[in-house]
Amino acid sequence: MAIRLDANSNKLIVNGNGITLPSKVSTLQTTASETITGAGALDIATEVSLLDSSSGVMTVSLPAGTFAGQRKIIIMTHDGGDVTMTQSGGNLNSTNVTTSIVWNDIGDSVLLIYNGNNWNVVSSNGVTIT
Repeated sequence: MAIRLDANSNKLIVNGNGITLPSKVSTLQTTASETITGAGALDIATEVSLLDSSSGVMTVSLPAGTFAGQRKIIIMTHDGGDVTMTQSGGNLNSTNVTTSIVWNDIGDSVLLIYNGNNWNVVSSNGVTIT
């Protein structure tokens, strides 16, 4: 994955696709983290979502972001089954994710940045992206 910052256009370039960065000083959301223990939507106002699948397999979704440059970090902290986010249910850029992102081990993580239209995978560790 090639990542670079184009200072002239204020864009983060990920694999040739430009993501316009916000003109804000900080892109931090209001709450530091949330723990997800069942199926449902992740909170976009919370920057970090911790996935606890102790109760078994679950599917999560991610609503559209609120501003370009918004970050979302999703980390599996307890593994009792796979956690899946589909491309459409996660408002994910189909160039990065055609089907889904799957977290299946403790420590699996993904960093997403919202470009104003959808979420883009900027970094991932251990997750399966198809």
